[in-house]
Formats: sequence, C-alpha cells, structure tokens
Amino acid sequence: MDTKRTLRRRHHAINAGSMADIAFLLLIFFLVTTTMDKEVGLPRLLSPVAEGPATPVAKENILLVQLNDAGELLVQEERMTLEELHSAAVAFLTNPDGRDDLPHMMAVSEATCKERIARLGDGPERAAWEQRLETVHLIGPYREPPPQARMLVQAGAGVAYADYIAVQDVLEGVVAELRDALAHRAFGRPFSALDEQDGLDRKRILAIMRAIPMRVGDADQVARRAVRGKRAYTHLPTFATLPNGPYRSHRTPRFPAFARAHGGCERSALPCLV
Repeated sequence: MDTKRTLRRRHHAINAGSMADIAFLLLIFFLVTTTMDKEVGLPRLLSPVAEGPATPVAKENILLVQLNDAGELLVQEERMTLEELHSAAVAFLTNPDGRDDLPHMMAVSEATCKERIARLGDGPERAAWEQRLETVHLIGPYREPPPQARMLVQAGAGVAYADYIAVQDVLEGVVAELRDALAHRAFGRPFSALDEQDGLDRKRILAIMRAIPMRVGDADQVARRAVRGKRAYTHLPTFATLPNGPYRSHRTPRFPAFARAHGGCERSALPCLV
C-alpha cells in the first residue's frame, strides 16, 4: 500500500532540473538579439543662462531662417532659395562690406590683444583676450563676430525631414567652407585635414574654431531660453506665419555626416565654441 502511494506521488512530481538551463538559454537569446537604440541629433550648445537685467540683442546679430511645410524659405522676411541662403549666411558671418544690417565684426590683432590684456585684471575677460592673442599668433589678424550672433532655424511641425536637414546643411556648410578657407590661408591645407591628435594641429583647430565659431541654433529654443535667462531676443517670434500656416520647431534625429568631417561641436575631444 505504501509502495503504491509512493509511486503515485513520484508520478505526479514535475522535474524542474532543466528549467535553469532553459532560462539561461533564453537570457542569452535576448541579449544577443536585442538592439539598443542610440539617441542621435544635431549638436547644439546653448549659451549659458545670463543672470541680472535683460541684455538686449541687436536684430542685425540674428539671421532668422524660417521654413514652412511646403519647403519654402523666408530669410530675414525675404523669400530665398537654398543657393541664396548660402550667400546670405556667408555675408552674415563675414560682413565684408561693413553693412549696418549685419553683425559688426571686431578686428582682432596682436596690438589690440596686448592693449586689452594690459588694462584688464585677472578674470574671464582677460583670459578671453589671451586666447585671442594665441589665435592671432597662429592664424594672424582676423575679424570676429559678436558673441550674440546666431543663425537660427524656425521650422513647422509638418516640415519634411529632408527640407529641414537641407537648411541645416547649408548653414553648417558655410561655416565649414569659411574654416577651410582660413586654414588654407594660414596653414596651407583645409581645416578638415587637421589632426586633433597632433599637438600643433590641435592648437590650430581651436584657433580656427575661435575665429569662425559654429553658431547654428533653433529659434524657438533660443527664444524660450532667452525668457529664462533674461536675454532680450524680443524680435524672435515663437510662431511665424507664411502661406502654409504657423511654424513650430521640432527635434531632428539625424547628425549631418559632413559636419563630422569639418570639426564643429561634434569633435568630442575638443570644446564646443559657439
């Protein structure tokens, strides 16, 4: 009788000896097959939040590029093509004719830097002029845009992805072209050919980036940050109206391939100069 009960009890028992092996195999399967999405986007470094009273930003220091759902451009309230935007961006960053409606460029020379350094005490402003002096020693005298100068893009929520990237590529491409031209003049080779692992080239890269900073941003982001940081970007609209309706800025999940080759904020080993 006891033997029958024991056999019946053994018959209903579940053998769980292989369960650990099965769980381990499933774990390995999911580890091997699962992919982790990486967050990518356009590198943008916002200005630090200012404290104290509002700091007015002159309208000529902003190149506002608006893009509607039909892919049409409005640059400084004028309709333009991508080719015309390229010319407008070059003029904005260089202002060769000294126009009043474009950023007023500051001439930086060795004499100017030494004079400012002699008059200033220790502090961030003196350090900035010391960096300018180092830049002059590497590339010679240059013209520097004001710190508030920005090229800002304002796009609608329905804007085609390719259209938005095309505008970004034009603006960042202008910076890349100007950097290449300056590097050719100063060092005899393009900026993209400089090696950041080389000590001298690293200094040259930083000098070029100081002289021609990457200042491309999002209009709505800057406007919202301006409210928090008390910067008076009052002439930047949060919404703009073109034939296809209001615009809203949106995040883009793509990193322009050409930018990696031209050394902007994407150079992980170097500081991002904006």
